Amino acid sequence: MLQAVAHQSWSGNTPGEASFESAASGDPNIYATPNLMTAHRLATLDLPVASAMRAPGEAVGLLALECAMDELAETLGSIRSPCASRSEPTVDPQSGKPFSTRTLVPCMQKGAELLVGRKRLPQPGQMRDGEWLVGMGMSAAIRGNPMLAAKARVSLDGAGV
Repeated sequence: MLQAVAHQSWSGNTPGEASFESAASGDPNIYATPNLMTAHRLATLDLPVASAMRAPGEAVGLLALECAMDELAETLGSIRSPCASRSEPTVDPQSGKPFSTRTLVPCMQKGAELLVGRKRLPQPGQMRDGEWLVGMGMSAAIRGNPMLAAKARVSLDGAGV
């Protein structure tokens, strides 16, 4: 199991703008760890107002976390799924609520099977296609979907209105 994750992110915006790229916002929900530190810092820059261009901020930030997980797997001499399996939360790490569904580990196990089947070499820089280096691997991702409590009330009269 991961013992600690620290993820600090800097982003910039114009003077007076408080919005930032939430790069570390996916970290608390993807892997379980007893020690998690995430931080977002905002630099005031004399540039146009920042806004999303590629993807939501957590997509950019998960690249950093997933590269670290790849390096951990390489150090351990394994493919990613065992690392992910050991750090799979049984409940939502933020709220403690059980998941209705969670299929990250089975997806990563299937990815590992496909990588082994394609003769993936565990050490980076070993696979080539002619002069080109070829990378092959897998990555996890998560996208926040805030759900708020909702209510509805319906009244029908005798005419169905």
